[in-house]
Amino acid sequence: MGLGMLSLLAAPAARADSGFVVFVPTGPSAGDTAALEAACAKPNTKECTAAQEGYAAFSEYPLLRAAESGDPKYKPLARTAAALPFPGLQAAAAAALGNLEPDAKDTQLLTELLNHPVPKVRHAALRALGGSSDEKARPLLDRARDDQGESTSPDTVPTEKSLGVPLPPGASYLYFASAPAQGRADFVTGESLDKVSAFYAGRFGTGLTLKQFEKKELARQEKEGMQMDAKQVEQMQKLQQEAQQAMMAAMQAGKSPQEAAAEMQRRFAEFAPFDVEGLMSAFDRPEQLDSVRVFVAEKAARTGKPVRLAVVYKDLALGKTGVSFITPPPGQ
Repeated sequence: MGLGMLSLLAAPAARADSGFVVFVPTGPSAGDTAALEAACAKPNTKECTAAQEGYAAFSEYPLLRAAESGDPKYKPLARTAAALPFPGLQAAAAAALGNLEPDAKDTQLLTELLNHPVPKVRHAALRALGGSSDEKARPLLDRARDDQGESTSPDTVPTEKSLGVPLPPGASYLYFASAPAQGRADFVTGESLDKVSAFYAGRFGTGLTLKQFEKKELARQEKEGMQMDAKQVEQMQKLQQEAQQAMMAAMQAGKSPQEAAAEMQRRFAEFAPFDVEGLMSAFDRPEQLDSVRVFVAEKAARTGKPVRLAVVYKDLALGKTGVSFITPPPGQ
């Protein structure tokens, strides 16, 4: 990272033009560029990194103040800040661009920030894209979750181990489209749709269209409800006992009533019907997702209920092959 780019954020002209003057005492966190340069006389040291982080944090507020004017002359400043590897400053830069009438020249940069590991950066980028005059920003808005959160801690990328399903070659995680709390993880890859489909067909069998999956799963649920034999009744009774025991053990361990109830619900998760309507709502979107195929990666041993899915499609917003993994939410 060039030191000059950070210095640009506190250039005297920028401070004066924004209508306020910063009086710097000492230290990079107070906006002292001389202290920053001194600390970074030896780059890639702890002292230099700490100074850069402090100066970046200091720069957030002046940047936002300058952008509030709506004057497009601050766009280069915001774009420069957005390219620096400091999440707080990147979030401020995205918010600043949102106040400066973002256009097609900003779409690529805001798209990169939209897929930032830190939710606060994604939140600011999403809002900025929402105010863009570029028509190409609209598909990204439709593809992203509405609530990215505002945490300053980076999200983690799911692994093959945590998903319980292999990833295709070249898979990249989509932070902005995934919903970890609901058991959904989205990826894209540069591999063709046919190659990715063959990748999963070789492991889990032929993929189904959405309509085929819907028909097959609803038929399974109907048959399960009509033909519950004595063995299944016995299994359900045993499960009820296990669930009650789990709830009691949780309460004895000092967990709250809500946590204890959650322990009991986890035991019943296998017998809860698969949410076919939710799957159809998420993926039956021809304006965003094309040629959707559903691969059942895992079924529940006792019921045959789909537990893990790999959903493959053409991601029209990103122009790549997309893969969404539907897995049990955390704790289930």
